Amino acid sequence: TTGEEKYRKTVILWKSDKGGYEMRSSETKISNSPKYLTTINGHKKELYLLEGFFDFLSLVVLFGYSRDVTYVVLNSIGHAAYVDFSQYDTVNYWCDNDKAGDALWDKLNHPNKIDKRILFKGSNDINEYLQRERCKTHRQGSRKDGGILRLLGWDADMDGLAM
Repeated sequence: TTGEEKYRKTVILWKSDKGGYEMRSSETKISNSPKYLTTINGHKKELYLLEGFFDFLSLVVLFGYSRDVTYVVLNSIGHAAYVDFSQYDTVNYWCDNDKAGDALWDKLNHPNKIDKRILFKGSNDINEYLQRERCKTHRQGSRKDGGILRLLGWDADMDGLAM
């Protein structure tokens, strides 16, 4: 390999509502300013609240993408302070199964909040759950069809998914 090829890395970028980026690779987890949350499908009456963008991607792989809900990816648990929960009829809580996730759940004051973490109980977050389930499925000699392809937009139902 040439010297330039030696340093090539793949980085995934996730844009926040204020123009900052979360950046991930196999070796790094960084962000730049302004660090803020990301809203997808704003102005819907049902909210799916997630902590990080890999949690959002995992949710879509496991359960599909819906244009009928608003997804808010906090990009940092502290960004929950910027969400106006009163504008939603239902808040579906998909944040992590850890002390910070528990504290935010306890603090979340909404009459119709639903703790979805029960679906990935035993895992720290939905991404860890997906990885474990994919490993189990792979060991059993089969695999679920189409999740990542749908995520990449290769499905008519996913037209126009822009982040």
